[in-house]
Amino acid sequence: MSAPIFRDLSLLLVTVGLVTAASGCGGMPSDKVVLSGVDLDQDGFPQVDETGAVVDCDDTNSLVYPGAAEVCDGLDNDCDGDADAPPTKGADGRSQFWPDSDGDGYGDSVQAATRGCDLAEGLVDNNEDCDDADVDSSPDGIEVCDGADNDCNGYSDDDASDETVWFLDNDGDGYGDDSETTTSCDTPPGSWASEGGDCDDRNAGLSPGELEECDGIDNDCDGGIDEEPVDGTTVWTDADGDGFGDPATETSVCVVAEEGLVEDSSDCDDSDPTAYPGSLETEVPFDGVDQDCDGDDFCSDLDCDGLPDVVLPWYGASDDLARPVQLLLSGGVRFQEHEVEVGDGGFAGVAASADVDADGYPDVIVGVAAGSEGDLSTVSQVLFGPFLEVSGVIDPSSQMDLNTDGAGKIAWGDFDGDGDMDLVLGGIDAASTQVDIFYGVASGDGDADLSIGASVVAALEVADLDQDGFDDLIVCQSPPFEGEWGFALTVFYGTSGGLAEGPANPVDLIDCVDVAAGNLDGDSELELVLARDRAELGERHVSVWADWQSDGAYALGGSLEMIAAASVQLVDLNQDDQLDAVFGAGLDLGSEPDSVPTWETNIEVYLGNGSGLTPTPAAMLPGHGSAYPLVADLNGDGWLDILAPGQAIDSGATLSTRLYPSNSGTFSAGVVSELSWSSWIYGAISDTNADGYPDVLRFSLTAAEGIVRHQGSASGPNSGGASLIANGLSASPPVVVE
Repeated sequence: MSAPIFRDLSLLLVTVGLVTAASGCGGMPSDKVVLSGVDLDQDGFPQVDETGAVVDCDDTNSLVYPGAAEVCDGLDNDCDGDADAPPTKGADGRSQFWPDSDGDGYGDSVQAATRGCDLAEGLVDNNEDCDDADVDSSPDGIEVCDGADNDCNGYSDDDASDETVWFLDNDGDGYGDDSETTTSCDTPPGSWASEGGDCDDRNAGLSPGELEECDGIDNDCDGGIDEEPVDGTTVWTDADGDGFGDPATETSVCVVAEEGLVEDSSDCDDSDPTAYPGSLETEVPFDGVDQDCDGDDFCSDLDCDGLPDVVLPWYGASDDLARPVQLLLSGGVRFQEHEVEVGDGGFAGVAASADVDADGYPDVIVGVAAGSEGDLSTVSQVLFGPFLEVSGVIDPSSQMDLNTDGAGKIAWGDFDGDGDMDLVLGGIDAASTQVDIFYGVASGDGDADLSIGASVVAALEVADLDQDGFDDLIVCQSPPFEGEWGFALTVFYGTSGGLAEGPANPVDLIDCVDVAAGNLDGDSELELVLARDRAELGERHVSVWADWQSDGAYALGGSLEMIAAASVQLVDLNQDDQLDAVFGAGLDLGSEPDSVPTWETNIEVYLGNGSGLTPTPAAMLPGHGSAYPLVADLNGDGWLDILAPGQAIDSGATLSTRLYPSNSGTFSAGVVSELSWSSWIYGAISDTNADGYPDVLRFSLTAAEGIVRHQGSASGPNSGGASLIANGLSASPPVVVE
């Protein structure tokens, strides 16, 4: 019995009138209380029944009784022994929850509800989601064109936010009338287009998709007529009026009549009327103005006019063996001759051009082979640019004498890593010669800083062979011991203190007449390729490529047997990113002591294979002593061609220069152009008239003819030529400065 019942017991007894005094045998005890039928909370259920069993588990709360609806109030409403638990009988008045599988806050409208008092994970208190597998579908969803009821209003794709505006397209050209539109997710029935802007929906030839033409009609419906027509003339804006257009302003017009438009796009500065391609205004180095639009803010030619110039190291002439060096300053096809006296009137053995003092002006280096009296202790010179005309006279700004020993070879680099140019001049006398090195030549006193005893220097090459940041020097020279035939290879490695003599070279690398350095096998060091002379009369010439070793020495990487090798060039002929070798060939003395020498020798081509050079030649191209072939794109087709000089010939033969055009990097002895040129050995390539085709400048072996220019074309250089400078001979190639 609950506490409230006992508290109000007296009231209970009075109310029900059940208290009876004991009155003898068989009567009820005076303290006996009978509660059967008592219903204090008037909910229709007594606290106990006649047997005394509890009926109403809380007769003070009319919401608690057997069969009452179980609700979430912490009470056992239905008197089944569990508060807020599912009822065993009667109504379940607890809250309803539905699963929210897509986590959008709306429960599944299809699945049955779950009742409980607390909201469990994955459940929500509503069932308004029409697709509980799609997070984008809910009463809060935005209707889009996807075939789904995104906003759960019972309709799919209705008033979708991304539905297409359709334009009535009467002429079927894919563009509609802007004034006739409808919206829907799918193409409406009839002729409609998703693009508007049609200025004439009755003419399929007029629409924004058409190209403007020169016809007086607005073809592309942009409101303009004949602007930037597809069949017009391409023009560029010429703001500075120099005749060259700004490449960023390309347009097209039907008639080139508007001032300030030109059919050219090569101006590098359209705000400066003196800066344009081919400008003859003097280039001032490092002033921020690329005067000739060649991509460099410094002079690349001798007179700074942007046109190629030529240096002629005349060795002698038929009646005048003391001829000075000549500078040819180009004016297109025309060249202006200018003679420069060198040394003590001796014979120039070689010339080169480089910016020796790093002032932005090319300088000319002249190596003097011998003095006027045959003295080999000569004075070579550096002629410093700029070479500018003043009062009709062109002179270098200054010059510097270099004390050398019969200089016939020139090379330069930075052997000590100080950023200044170091110069090397090699002698060509067999009796007493030096390899002279001038460190920081521009700031020197004209005396060599290092002289290496040698005999005839056949070739000089500068490269950072070991990739340590210091240039190295490779010298092909006569062996220092008496009675040896041929030339030996010597390597001098650069250091912070200058050149240090390299390790002894294997005897296999004797007989070096020319050398080239390049990366043939893809490692971090450079390989050497040698053109070799024979060691003994009767032996064949064997050229090699040599592989750099970890101790700085070189070992043979492969032998290439050929006849009369005289020079080597490393170039990528077939554009496979592998260096290939082109060997020039001179006089073949024969393989027997009584052999008859012949000039009918071959230029040989060996291809790179990623680990060196192929052991057999890819091409053998006949020539007449073509010791120094020219390799260049001579017909403008994007591939390197080979021009074989012709010099001395055998009895009965017809002299010819031969042009071997490339067929995508391959060559055939049967595909050749015969050029009727006089005998020559040395030449150079330059587009002297800026017509897009390289011209050939060659030194004739006839002193009266001198140097000759052959104009280039789509089929290569022509057979004829215009004599530039007559009456001269040279022992080294002309030097093009451009």
